[in-house]
Amino acid sequence: MENSSNQISIELEKLNKTLSRIADLIEFSMDDEIEEALADFFTNTRDRKIYELSDGIRSSRDIGKIVSLDQKGISNLWKKWEEIEIAEPTGKLKPYKAKYTIIELVKINKKKRK
Repeated sequence: MENSSNQISIELEKLNKTLSRIADLIEFSMDDEIEEALADFFTNTRDRKIYELSDGIRSSRDIGKIVSLDQKGISNLWKKWEEIEIAEPTGKLKPYKAKYTIIELVKINKKKRK
């Protein structure tokens, strides 16, 4: 039984990696369209990366170390995104969480533009 569970876990991990790779390839193939659709939300790729890293667990300091930006810069972006309702604070220390995936933001923006 344990061996069977391990096999299932291994296969699920392989499937997850495959699906992630497919999503990456789709995003890459549509990169220009995606970037254009995201221009209303993010002024540069660093801001987009910050949004993607905003998981409600990482602090502004944690994210700042990854993208080389100070805590105040991260906090300012979080506040801006909260105002346009694409991010929300998660707790006492207020790390923020992105409310949407990048693809969801593209869809939202396309609907707004119609």
